[in-house]
Amino acid sequence: MKHILSLSLFLVIAIGAFAQSASTTKSLCSRKWITTEFQLGNQKFSATDVLENDGTMFLEGGTLTSVDNGVATKGKWSFDENSKVLTTQNEGDKEPSKMLVRSISESTLVLETMSHESQPMTIYFKGQKL
Repeated sequence: MKHILSLSLFLVIAIGAFAQSASTTKSLCSRKWITTEFQLGNQKFSATDVLENDGTMFLEGGTLTSVDNGVATKGKWSFDENSKVLTTQNEGDKEPSKMLVRSISESTLVLETMSHESQPMTIYFKGQKL
């Protein structure tokens, strides 16, 4: 009986984790994510100052389209549900970028990564329906 209860509890937890992952992936794929601001170290910058109109669309099947510093690119993405790490690689990039998904909802996405200068960087996005 204890084994059945343990197995049931494990299945509930596993299904919940899978549902959360599927929910995160569905949320990523259901919006165009526009950069609104970013934080480097202790300094916050508005996207209108530097990255106006930059954003990303995560498409089903692991492809993406993005505008980065005004340049349109295509690439690939994946999401690891266990570590909450979003990995992206634009065409022409030698190395993939790894970002921690801090939070996601229908209207906002917050990613955490390291800048090229090895400073902590947080990027804030607003979601637009496709």
